[in-house]
Formats: sequence, structure tokens, C-alpha cells
Amino acid sequence: MALDNILLDNPTQVILDDFDNPPDPERVIEGLRDTGYDFNTAIADIVDNSIAAEATQIDILINMDPHNEVTVYIADNGIGMNLPQLVNAMKYGSDRRPDPSSLGKFGLGLKTASTSFCRKLSLISRGDDHQLRKVQWDLDYVAEKGWKLKNLAVSEDEEEIFEQTAGDGTGTVVVWENNDRLFLREYKQTAAAQNALDKIIDKLRFHLSVVYQRFLDVGRPDVPNVTITLNNKPVEPWDPFCIGEQNTELLATKTIKVTMPSGETSSFTLKAYAVPRKDTYSSKEAEKIAHVSTDYMGFYIYRENRLIHYGDWLNMFVKDPHDSLLRIDFSFDHTLDDAFNVDIKKSKIQLNEQIYTFIRDQFLPAPKRSANQKYRKGVDTNVSKQAQNAHSASNQNIEEKAPSIESSKVTVTDASTGKVLIQNKNGSFTHTIVVQTAEK
Repeated sequence: MALDNILLDNPTQVILDDFDNPPDPERVIEGLRDTGYDFNTAIADIVDNSIAAEATQIDILINMDPHNEVTVYIADNGIGMNLPQLVNAMKYGSDRRPDPSSLGKFGLGLKTASTSFCRKLSLISRGDDHQLRKVQWDLDYVAEKGWKLKNLAVSEDEEEIFEQTAGDGTGTVVVWENNDRLFLREYKQTAAAQNALDKIIDKLRFHLSVVYQRFLDVGRPDVPNVTITLNNKPVEPWDPFCIGEQNTELLATKTIKVTMPSGETSSFTLKAYAVPRKDTYSSKEAEKIAHVSTDYMGFYIYRENRLIHYGDWLNMFVKDPHDSLLRIDFSFDHTLDDAFNVDIKKSKIQLNEQIYTFIRDQFLPAPKRSANQKYRKGVDTNVSKQAQNAHSASNQNIEEKAPSIESSKVTVTDASTGKVLIQNKNGSFTHTIVVQTAEK
């Protein structure tokens, strides 16, 4: 008899009693620090919450004091929160958002992303009650007191940062303090620590420009526009498909309908682009910005217009320089979260076998060939130019020597012996010319 039949035949288990069995606060809150965030994805998870809160302005400040202690502020002018909403937001597994398309998904990102790097996470907000409040998870305090969320006074500096972004309206500031996991090693010199921090900030700037490109692009009326600044400098959108370049080619586009196990239907779109070769961009700066290399080929996967993964072929192909011009726009909405197994960090998806096979075997081959040919054409042209240049150099050498040859004057002085007089710029001298075979 099959196992499922056995299970169906079993009688319902009778519950004799139940027990409260809460987890150990210290072990859980420390363990959740190791969910796999890097700094860029952690900051992006906070930005997701700001966009979900309908913010149009998001300001990120990363400051370091003379003792090399780094504090991170992420401020927005979103709808903000009152005290009950603040407490819920800080709950591990907070209540579901009313909008299922929200960039916030599991109710864990704020806490797990933040404490991946800091030991003190503060949430400062002004909501519909017009009161500015602050609550804080302090990991050391939790280890001592249990699941106790601190209710604190807002400092003058924190209020100033809030008002610079939200003014006298609603908004939120997330504060990371005691960032014990930001640097890979300890720096004794402030200059060395600042140099390391500057590199972290530069990488974060590019990450934000890629992940939120559609939100930052004011030319996208179908996506809510957001302004993001990092240390008071605007983050500019980075378009991986180089749409503004004349030599970008849209090779293929396809909308695929998906029927869920529940019977509901949804769809996702695929667009294959061949970005220009390095020698055909409108400017050297445009070529540099495009990042044409194997690191940036492949899929660019968007959930609700937010990039969640890019730069590979999802194990469909190995990276090949001949495919470096090919980039695939893969866009879907929240209705396919379960079908694609979107992870807690919203950083990757897992395709089922049918979709995976369709994309690999039916959609990709033609664009892959076209992008490959475009790449090879550029290589062939470059080789031809190199050969042409090599011949040009030889021709130039011959041409330069020609005048010296043409200027020589030869006079026969004795035909019977073959003696001649040669005169050129180097002087006059005699020479004997031996004729092996005489012909008219």
C-alpha cells in the first residue's frame, strides 16, 4: 500500500496537552545575524521598506568617528509609523503588508539585514499621530533581559537627520550603531579605516544604481520615481541594456503565461538585448559605464521592477567571452514569488524545470547566436585593421626609401668590362656589373 494511503488512514492524533516553548532570545537573535547578507543587499533591504512606505526621497549617511566607529542612517519621507506600528515593524515576522506587491516580503528583512552588521538597531519615525518616536533592538540588552524592545528618546542629531529628509512631515530613519561586522579586519589607523570605508561606499553606490535603476529613472512613468542620495550625493541610475545607445539591439521579446497549481494565471517577460561592442559606443565614458565584460552578461531579474539578481546564466551556460554582449531582461511581479521561490534576501530565484528548459532551449538560442556574431564581427574587424596597419607600416618604409634609390645616377664608363660610375647623395664610386645572359 502506498505511503500516502497509509497516512490518510491514520486516525487524528489526540492532543493531551501543550506547552509554551519560547526560543532562547540570545541564541536566536545572534543566530539570525548569519542569514547571508552582504552590506549591499542589507542596505537594499532597508531601501525596499522605504519604497514600500511610498517614500520619494531616501537619504543614506555613513559616518565614521575618530575612533573608527561607523554609524549608518537611512532616512525617508514615507508614510511613517505610530508607536504600535513601530513595535510591529520591529517584531521578527511582522504582520503582512496590505499591499502584496510591496518590496518588503517576509517581515524579517529590517531586523535580519540590519543586525547582520550592527548590534544596535534603532527605528525613528513620525506617523499619522505626528509624534517622533524611537525604539531599539540592542543585542546585548536582549541577551540580558530577553525579548525587550527599548523605547528611547530621540537625540538632537537624530531629529536633525530626520528633518533634513522628511521636514515636518511623516517619515522614518533606520539607525545602525556598533557595526562590528562592517570591516573584514580591524584598522588601527583612521586613514586606513576611512580608505576601506570609502571603497565600501563606492560599491554600495553602484549596487543601488543597478538595483533601483527603474525607480531612479525619471523617464519611467510606469514605476514610482524615487530620489536616493548617498552621503549627500545623488545616486544615478545604471541601465544594463544601454537603451540610449544607437548600437544597442533588441534581439527578442517574449511574454510567457504561467498557470499556478491553484489555477490562477500570471506571466513574466523576457527581452534579449545585445549591447554595443566596446568600439561602437557614443563616447569613451559611455563605454566605461556600460561595463562590457563577462561579469555583466546574462540575466537581469526584476521583481516588481526591483533588480534581485544579475550577471550569470542561472547555470544554463558557462560564461563565454563571445556572449559578453548579451543581456536578458527577466521581469515578473509578486504573483510569481512562490513559483520562483524568491529567497528572504530577494537576491535570487529558482526556476522550475519546465520554465528553465523553455528559456534555455527555445528562447535563448537565437539571441545568443546574434550577440555572438556581433561580438565576432568586432573581433574580425579589429584583426583586419591590425593586418592593414602592419602592411601600411611596410609600405611607408618602402616609400621613404624610394627617393634615395631614385636619386642614383648610373653612367657606363667601359661597356666591354661592365664598369659603371654610380653617383648619389653619398658621393661617386665605380662598380662592375656582370651580365650573366645577354638579350636584346
